[in-house]
Amino acid sequence: MENKRPTWSSRYSFILAAIGSAVGLGNIWRFPYVMGQNGGAVFLITYVILISTLCFIPLMAELMFGKITKKDCVGAYEQVNPKFKIFGFLDNITAIIIPSFYFVIGGWIIYYVIKSFVNFNIENPVEYLANFVQNPYATSISTIIFLLICTFFMARGVKKGIEFVNNYMILAIILIVLMAASLNLPNAHLGLEYVFKPDFSKFNSQTVLTAMGQAFFTLSVGTGTLLTYGSYIKEDKCIVQSAYTIIFSSILFSVLAGIMIFPAVFSFGLEANSGAGLVFVTLPKVFMQIPCGNSCIFYFVILCCNNIRYKHARSSLCNFG
Repeated sequence: MENKRPTWSSRYSFILAAIGSAVGLGNIWRFPYVMGQNGGAVFLITYVILISTLCFIPLMAELMFGKITKKDCVGAYEQVNPKFKIFGFLDNITAIIIPSFYFVIGGWIIYYVIKSFVNFNIENPVEYLANFVQNPYATSISTIIFLLICTFFMARGVKKGIEFVNNYMILAIILIVLMAASLNLPNAHLGLEYVFKPDFSKFNSQTVLTAMGQAFFTLSVGTGTLLTYGSYIKEDKCIVQSAYTIIFSSILFSVLAGIMIFPAVFSFGLEANSGAGLVFVTLPKVFMQIPCGNSCIFYFVILCCNNIRYKHARSSLCNFG
């Protein structure tokens, strides 16, 4: 007897879960530093154009493919043609590689969550992050804790696991609070100019390639995640509106992250192109400007986003039905 594949409890749950594949560290952590390395506003404009046009087609294709086949990655491609199973296995390989990247950042966030509960008024966030990253014991233990948290929610399945930890309204509220604090800093207008005033002299082919990569990265296109999530959509549900909602949410959170980060960058005299540690060195300074501010809630919510992103990648390896 064939088992019936589970479905999302509601369209709202699916949208939140799918947004979870598009919104997370890719927007809050990766987007600001990639934007900082590629010219600011000119990169943002390129990103918005590409994610709204070219990326919409593969996004819809993956969701529809999963909805029609009702199978995992390998099974879906095999249903089309047994010779195409190789593409499903390639998706699985991608789903293995992606978590290895997020394990490290997840460990960083775990450490910052723990430290935020104690005392996080550090004098030099740049030096603090550098010392932590170079500490193999702290990074390893933090990564293991993150993996255990991910394993716990993965074991709970689709409805009790992934749906349970969708918390993007909380993240949006925290981002708005941090934006307000960042915009009240001295020289905040320089950060806004960097985000919204394009310098087209910095536009080149690398800008386009990086923006396209960021768009595919945040949407999880080509990883099998959307295909797998699409396989849990009920037959009577339309996915076009959901796809637009996912894209809009990704753009919105990326812009909010930019407004949150770059005014602080220019206010504190940091380098916009300082790389992967940009969020970890700017936000502690922003929280220090907020009365009774504590970064533990923010980093905890980001941890949940990272946890969801790991489960999205991992879910493409699993066939629940």
